[in-house]
Amino acid sequence: MKILAIETSGVTGSAALLEETDVVAETRLDSSHRSAQSLLPAIDSQLKSVGWLPGDIQLVAVAQGPGSFTGLRVGVTAGKTLAYAVGAQLIGVNTLRIIAHQAPRDPQRVNAIINAHRGQVFSAFFSTAPDARWDEESPTQIMDDELWLQECRVDTLVSGAGLKKLGPRLPAGIRVAAEPLWTPTAAVLGRLGYADFCGGRRDDIWQFVPQYFRKSAAEEKREPSEN
Repeated sequence: MKILAIETSGVTGSAALLEETDVVAETRLDSSHRSAQSLLPAIDSQLKSVGWLPGDIQLVAVAQGPGSFTGLRVGVTAGKTLAYAVGAQLIGVNTLRIIAHQAPRDPQRVNAIINAHRGQVFSAFFSTAPDARWDEESPTQIMDDELWLQECRVDTLVSGAGLKKLGPRLPAGIRVAAEPLWTPTAAVLGRLGYADFCGGRRDDIWQFVPQYFRKSAAEEKREPSEN
């Protein structure tokens, strides 16, 4: 199965082509440009470099959230459009799940976090499964920075870009994944999407939307005046 993976949940993003679990090509998007400007040219360049036509793509895997509102919209819109145009299947993958699967297997529990801004983080816990993958132990939630710091446990590895702001304040004894593992990659996203597809999952392209896990600042500001 030929797979296109799109990861645009953060400041930097990436795109990858896979043959099932084998990475054929992976490109880090130019961080000096918005994903909207760099994503489609990167995909086009990748396809040409490996000799694939757009119609060869059978599965599009997309980071569905949480993450940047703009980045997620760009990735999801591109993924849906491409999947529809070439008749490919579409599968969304949780951003924190991608980060967890990039972590080492020791210890057997990982907490993935990314910055939710406004003094908060997006957080989810995962534990090792018999098949050597990470199972979601708790769903994605938004936590205040201070509460998250209070609930850190020494038996849990922490990973994710949220550590850029909270790393210096971690309690003693907390294990931290190597910084290169904090950023979700399209290659790991593609493998997870393929695993989900093999497990029977199918996402409806018409119902597929980003999962922001919170309202935008503009939406929150409008709420008081609407009550």
